Amino acid sequence: MAGSPELILLFVSCEKLKDRWFRIDKMCQRLGVSNYFIVSGGHKKTVFDESNNRLLLDCEDTYEALPSKVLMMLREAHLRYPGAVLWKIDDDVELIINSHRLRDITHQILTLAHSRTNSFIAPNTVKRPASSPRPADWAVGRCSTDSSWNTTPYLGECPSEWANGGHTYIIGPAALTLLAKTRENPKLHVLEDLMISLIIEHESKKEIKVKEFRLSKPLIATDIYDTGVHHN
Repeated sequence: MAGSPELILLFVSCEKLKDRWFRIDKMCQRLGVSNYFIVSGGHKKTVFDESNNRLLLDCEDTYEALPSKVLMMLREAHLRYPGAVLWKIDDDVELIINSHRLRDITHQILTLAHSRTNSFIAPNTVKRPASSPRPADWAVGRCSTDSSWNTTPYLGECPSEWANGGHTYIIGPAALTLLAKTRENPKLHVLEDLMISLIIEHESKKEIKVKEFRLSKPLIATDIYDTGVHHN
């Protein structure tokens, strides 16, 4: 990865889903994107393999460890590329745009994300009125069978609004600095998108909240390995 990249795409995956990585590599080639990493855990040490666009993390690679993995990914990438904007994308998301439109969108993203109050943006956000239910049981049945999170819903604190992690989110240097210094224990969480939003909201004293990044045409297709694909 040459020089100091302005925008880095981080595709969150795991070793057991390596069969998805070829598609991600081809998508990035199609879009002319060279500044990206496919991220997995379960390694003995953290390694940035820039020649192969892989970020190997020294952390657990399970579903219940996703909050820890994502927080470590963002911290490590921010430490290595402190001026870059980081775009978190799940491995079951397809960017349904061409290279020309991506260049236009990148300009918009960088303009927004380098502003402190707009340093956390997402194409799809969730606003939670005080009276609405929590997203408590999303992880139930998705975790390792020996994990308490596999049967225990999340009943902890929720931010006032959060990025829908399955639809990607983008974080600029100001918000990344807050994530880098937080003392929040990710093991108290099982919903990574909710946790990231909560940390940024708390650490900024609510100065930075996720901003919805709306486009005239769909940017991504989500859940592409399921029967129901969604466009956003």
